[in-house]
Amino acid sequence: MKVYYSDDYIAATHDFDTTKKAGRIAARLRTDPIPNVQLVEPEPANRDDLLVAHTAEYIDCVLNGGGYPASPRRHRTNGFDWSNGLVQGVLASTGGVIDAVEAALEDGLSGSLS
Repeated sequence: MKVYYSDDYIAATHDFDTTKKAGRIAARLRTDPIPNVQLVEPEPANRDDLLVAHTAEYIDCVLNGGGYPASPRRHRTNGFDWSNGLVQGVLASTGGVIDAVEAALEDGLSGSLS
């Protein structure tokens, strides 16, 4: 089974319990592998992937750290200030979910530590 993970999942400067757990699980899988479980680096989501669910204006504001005109706080994610690490982590995490879904459709089983 493919399990998607990238160290970029924990690139944000914010201290999230869930991302810390993902990092610890990935480290454990690297040092103490589980048979038939393969840790795989995902392809980060790109702008086209994000356009499926968001407007181009919103994506550009978030990717570039600007505020979103409709709401001055929309450039914040879950109450945290924008940072390159946050964007990097979100793109990696979203890409991991996309890759895991595609792998599950092909292989019948997959996961992401995002």
